[in-house]
Amino acid sequence: MPGVFAPWARLALSLRAPKPGQSALDVACGTGIGARLLALAVGPGGHVAGVDSDEGMLAVARSVPDGAAAAPIVWHQSSAQILPLEKASVDFVTCFEGIQFFRDRAKAMSEMRRVLRPGGAVLFTIWGPLSRNPGHAAIAEALKHFVGVEAANLTPYSMTEPKDIRGLFLGAGFTELAIETSELILPVPSAKDFIDWMAAGAFSTRHNLAKLDPAKLVEFYAMVAERLAQYAQAGDIGLPTCRNICIAEAP
Repeated sequence: MPGVFAPWARLALSLRAPKPGQSALDVACGTGIGARLLALAVGPGGHVAGVDSDEGMLAVARSVPDGAAAAPIVWHQSSAQILPLEKASVDFVTCFEGIQFFRDRAKAMSEMRRVLRPGGAVLFTIWGPLSRNPGHAAIAEALKHFVGVEAANLTPYSMTEPKDIRGLFLGAGFTELAIETSELILPVPSAKDFIDWMAAGAFSTRHNLAKLDPAKLVEFYAMVAERLAQYAQAGDIGLPTCRNICIAEAP
């Protein structure tokens, strides 16, 4: 997970970060990558909360000790649609590559707006088009070939267009919305490692791969490796990845 998500979280926070001493919330925090970066940004005088619905992810997050230069982090198991925080209680909210997975995106956005203080900000990363994420495109192609057309419909790519993103933010009452589509080259050890990372973080991919017998799984890995061979570099694969970085203000 750190290899895929940490570089994007760092890039987003380089564009807009909370101030020292502020309170921050990371929604869909997973194993805590974003929350720990927020804790460093706000420092020991600040406060950070991480919310995720997956207790397994939170168990990993809780196992990492807080740094001396970082704010303490409080972890909550909860849905993004029902955030366990008081109204207007935080200065800064992040959601790194999670909004696409929410069952009710509008409700989740409304909840984030509810807990944010007037003048506070939200910072999101949202996946860009599949055509600009060749690693995932290769996985989708292999899923279509070995499992079926429906399996190739990857959930992270269900909301990639800025116009759809803009409507979601404005509908929740956010203003001063900026959307920047950016690209990063992520080094991954191998195509197999990339597939395994994606399966670890995405239930649907993990579920579909489990349908394959061992021989077909080997063929699956080989097909993806062939598609990604063009991105080989010294010692690993340099995968182009694309995300929409979204920054909005609460009036």
